[in-house]
Amino acid sequence: MQIDLPTDLFERLRERVQGNPELSEADVVRHALDTLDWLDDECTTPEQLADTLRDLDQSIAEIESGATLDLQTAKAQVQSSLGLSPEK
Repeated sequence: MQIDLPTDLFERLRERVQGNPELSEADVVRHALDTLDWLDDECTTPEQLADTLRDLDQSIAEIESGATLDLQTAKAQVQSSLGLSPEK
């Protein structure tokens, strides 16, 4: 399947890939969709969603600053901070 992305989304995708050469475009989209799936499953209130998004933003900033924190570790930290059980 081929998807035509609007310019703004393509730029955001390109920036993510350039910011982390270990990621491909597919990896970025996969992580984004995984995050949305997780948010759908775990966040039940607007307040909880806002807290989760703040935690995710912080984890992303740590990753982008060169911290050696992979996405699974970041996800586990967010889950822990919210008192959520890890994925089974």
